[in-house]
Amino acid sequence: MTQSPRHRRKTAARSLGTLLAVGAAVVLAGCAGSPPSTESSETALSGDVVWADYGGRSNETNAQVFHDPFFEDTGVEVTSTTRADSVAFEMLGGGEGDYDVIMSGTEEAYRFQDGLATLPQRDLVDEVVPEDLRDYMFGSFIFASAQGYLAETFPDGGPQSWADFYDFDTFPGLRAVPGTAANFDFMFEYALLADGVAPEDLWPIDIPRALAKMDELKGHVIFYTEYPQVQQLLVSKSAAIAVTTHSAYKAITDAGFPTETVWNQALASSIGYVIPKTAPNLDNALALASFYADPERQAEFAMITGNGPATQAAFDFIPEDQQNIFPNSPQNLPLVIEVDSAAREAQYDALSAAYGEWLLAAQP
Repeated sequence: MTQSPRHRRKTAARSLGTLLAVGAAVVLAGCAGSPPSTESSETALSGDVVWADYGGRSNETNAQVFHDPFFEDTGVEVTSTTRADSVAFEMLGGGEGDYDVIMSGTEEAYRFQDGLATLPQRDLVDEVVPEDLRDYMFGSFIFASAQGYLAETFPDGGPQSWADFYDFDTFPGLRAVPGTAANFDFMFEYALLADGVAPEDLWPIDIPRALAKMDELKGHVIFYTEYPQVQQLLVSKSAAIAVTTHSAYKAITDAGFPTETVWNQALASSIGYVIPKTAPNLDNALALASFYADPERQAEFAMITGNGPATQAAFDFIPEDQQNIFPNSPQNLPLVIEVDSAAREAQYDALSAAYGEWLLAAQP
């Protein structure tokens, strides 16, 4: 592995109209191939790109795998900041602001599609996002919301379906589930699958039927409000089974506590980055989007984060015996259920309100 000659990148704490840059050291993992040549890299670019996301491992890995090499290629600095929803929503709705690139889920992208810049033609599009969003999202990765458990909790074999998740006799112990109305995950879909609804019939969601099934969880759940709490609940044996993103189980395993992820009936969705039409550095942001169309770099990103790469072409650069941790690997893709983000977005407000009421009734 080689080390980049560049030893810094900018991070920032921003409010609307304000940028306070601070330094952070990073190194470039040099095992990726050369980025694809793009029209934008041949054009004289200057300035920076303001990148707004929620931080964490994906932010650090984007800097390592994509942003630092982009700086070397173009001279354009990618300045990271923690996304403020007030700024993001203003810009996605057509207003002014500081962000050039904004982290976004597919449901949000549908909601604000009219405010998104159309991306340049690239060597590869992000196959993990719905086809009608591929002209607007880049740097995408796929994650699965799944049930998981410590391997030692069920040494003879754990749950294999959402019906098993509701089988408290065969698989005893509390279930760790989201505890806020804003983050209800896919609790309604889990309940409907457990109640016998076929995957192709999940959307639009039958909210009353789902709530009736979810009522069976009362007395068998423990709630978390932040993702790191899932690790604590499983490792401490406070919960026997959890529902959260698949990468959380990888993190727990990496910390020395082997877990099992139930890929069967996992709900797969994607998240990526969009560029608002009002981005102050629009040309730079579009050039960065083109830079992301590199399956070898995408494979490197996936191997570090555990999130599925944007394109199946990336699996050509991932050893076959290490592919089973990704939702869209050839092994797992037949098992997972692709989320209908457009249908879900249409019901978001009703789902959030219903989950909030259910939480009040389910809290001990």
